[in-house]
Amino acid sequence: MAGKTVPQGVTMLRWCAHVGRRAIRGLSRWVAFAPTAPLGDLPAAAAAVREPPPSGGGLAYRLKAWPELPPSLQTAEVYRVLSFMSLRPVRLSWMVSSSRLSAEAARQLMGVLDATHSVEVIDLSRFTESR
Repeated sequence: MAGKTVPQGVTMLRWCAHVGRRAIRGLSRWVAFAPTAPLGDLPAAAAAVREPPPSGGGLAYRLKAWPELPPSLQTAEVYRVLSFMSLRPVRLSWMVSSSRLSAEAARQLMGVLDATHSVEVIDLSRFTESR
């Protein structure tokens, strides 16, 4: 619609109403077909936002570089975890509890990340408060 002029014999107000109706109709169709997730199936990142920041000892892992993954780890859930790890450090326990990764898959992923030097290991005990 960009660049079109008002047709002859049509008032500007009618033309704006026509363009507005077409835009709303197109947006309504797009929203009707937009994929949605049921509430019980929210991505792991949304669940992690509610999780308090890590405290106490232990290790957290932050993604430094995207690794080449073996075919067994090329799943949507692994890529979700890696995406979240690229934003902030996560614990191994978070990977298992807040994603659909099994403990074995999380350990296998960490092995690949460690072998390819794609992960930064952070010792959380450095950040505990001395009382």
